[in-house]
Amino acid sequence: GMGAAAMMRSIVYQARLHYRDRRLRLAVCALVVVLLGLDCVITHLVASGYAGTEVEDVSYGYVYSFGGRVGYIVPLAVASLIVTSEYRSGQIARSIVILRGRDRAFAADVVTAALAGSVLGAVFATLAHLASGAVFALNGQESRFATPRHLAMYGGILALGVLWSAIGAGLAWLVRNQTAVIGGVLAFAIFIEPTISAAGNADPSVMRIVKWLPGPLNWAVSWPAGVGQETTRRAIGLAPCAALVVLAVYAGLLLVLSWVLMRSRLSFSRGSTTA
Repeated sequence: GMGAAAMMRSIVYQARLHYRDRRLRLAVCALVVVLLGLDCVITHLVASGYAGTEVEDVSYGYVYSFGGRVGYIVPLAVASLIVTSEYRSGQIARSIVILRGRDRAFAADVVTAALAGSVLGAVFATLAHLASGAVFALNGQESRFATPRHLAMYGGILALGVLWSAIGAGLAWLVRNQTAVIGGVLAFAIFIEPTISAAGNADPSVMRIVKWLPGPLNWAVSWPAGVGQETTRRAIGLAPCAALVVLAVYAGLLLVLSWVLMRSRLSFSRGSTTA
C-alpha cells in the first residue's frame, strides 16, 4: 500500500544521502583498507612460515576466518555510522514528518543501516577471502579459497555481516554517539571478552557461560571446529547455525529495546523532534 511505497522511497532516499556523505565514505574506505592490509600481512606471515612445507588446515582456517573474526567491525561500524549521522544531521526529524510517524521512521532507518552494513560487510568479506587466496598463491602455496570448508566459512561470515549490521544499528539507536558505540564494542572485544574467555579456558564451568557471549558466537560461525573433534567443539562452543540463531536473538532484543527507548525519547514539538 501507500505506507510501503513511502517507506521504500524513504529507504532509497536515505541510502543516496549517506552515499553522498564524504565523511562516511572516507571512514568506511579507511577501515576497509586498513583491515584488508592487516589480512594480507597475516596471510603472508602464515604462508611464509610454511616455506617449503604444506600449510596445515588449522592455519588455513585461521586466515580464512579473518573476515568474520576481525571483519565484523565493518558491518557494525557502517550501520552505526549511518544511524548516528541521521541523528546528527536532523534527518530523523524529516523522516518522521515524511513517513507520518516515529515507528515508520525508525524502521526505515534501521533497514537502511542494516542493508548498507550487510552489503559493505559482504564486500569486505569477499575482498578479504580473495586477497588471502592471492597471498597464499604468491607465496607458492595452494590457495584453497574455494574448498567446501572455506566456502562454508565464507557463507557463515556473510550471514554474520547481516546480524552485526542489525546489532550496530540497535546499539547506535541506544547510545546515539558514534565514538561511544565503536569504542565500547572494541573495548569489549579487545579487553573484556578475552579476559572472560581466558577465565573460561581455566575453568570449564565458566566456559559454559562464556560460549553464549557475542565474541565466541562470532568465532564459532567464522571458524567452526573441524569434524572429528567433537570434544573440542563441545568445549569451544556452539555449532555455527546455533551460534547464528543466538546472535540473531541478541540483534532482535537490541532492536526492540532501542525501539522502546526511541518511542519514549522522540516527542513532537512544533513539528520537529526533541531527542
